[in-house]
Amino acid sequence: FDDIVDFADIHKFVDSPVKWYSSGMYARLGFSVAAFSRPDILLVDEVLAVGDSAFQRRAIDKMQEFLRDGRTVVLVSHDMGNVRGLCGQAIWLDRGQIEAQGGTEEVVAAYVDAINTESAAVSDSRDRTEMRGGSGEVRFTEVHVLDSRGRTAELLTSGEPLKVRAR
Repeated sequence: FDDIVDFADIHKFVDSPVKWYSSGMYARLGFSVAAFSRPDILLVDEVLAVGDSAFQRRAIDKMQEFLRDGRTVVLVSHDMGNVRGLCGQAIWLDRGQIEAQGGTEEVVAAYVDAINTESAAVSDSRDRTEMRGGSGEVRFTEVHVLDSRGRTAELLTSGEPLKVRAR
């Protein structure tokens, strides 16, 4: 129990009803319970998308530990960096159909090529403003992210103040 609470980093909330947990806390707790129950096969579906950097690192380390122990990790993710770092084999699914399967690098390359081709086709075929949702009563025509000194931000550091200027 203590290992699960430590891993999920939910010490302050452990006595709160789970129904009050955020979706991120719930996913962290779920991953922690699964990881510490030591299953032969660990199925992970986008859990790394909800955690902070420290939790993501712990989760990746735990999955690598599983792999070193000869157990199986099935990772479902859109994060190609994690797919590359954790998987020896990959399957790319699109609407339930297998588009590619095999070595991770080959499947990831095919996926990225397809996404880039699709994005280029959309950009070439129509103005991006057509893809916007909403009623159109308000439209942002410019958005600038500024650093704490009011300059256009080229790089943002976690925890650093920023300003957003929109027109």
